[in-house]
Amino acid sequence: AMETSFKAAYDKGKPIVVTGWCPHFLCALYDVKFLADDQGIYGYSQDYHVVREGFREDYPRATVLLSRMTLVESLLSEMLVWMESEGIDFKQAAARFVEENPELVWYWIGDLVPGMEKPKSLASAG
Repeated sequence: AMETSFKAAYDKGKPIVVTGWCPHFLCALYDVKFLADDQGIYGYSQDYHVVREGFREDYPRATVLLSRMTLVESLLSEMLVWMESEGIDFKQAAARFVEENPELVWYWIGDLVPGMEKPKSLASAG
């Protein structure tokens, strides 16, 4: 209901206030504005990084991957658009993401996967 109301108001150029969040497919499709939460009603965003003691030693390649990997809101929202508008599932969205972002994927795992071919766009760059 929130999405339908938002789309209808947006398409008519009418202001609307909804409780929303990003990443969300609406954030990728529309010029979403967020109101200030001066009273801190909705709390704040915080990242948590938790691994068990000894993880780095037991899983050095996973540690390197996790230290490199960042999925920004816009990339996640774009994948959610594919899922919403094209009806694909998360596995298909992930496969498409890998296909459409070879340089980023190479940065994440290129030297961690034996035999992984470097994207042509990066081939001349060391």
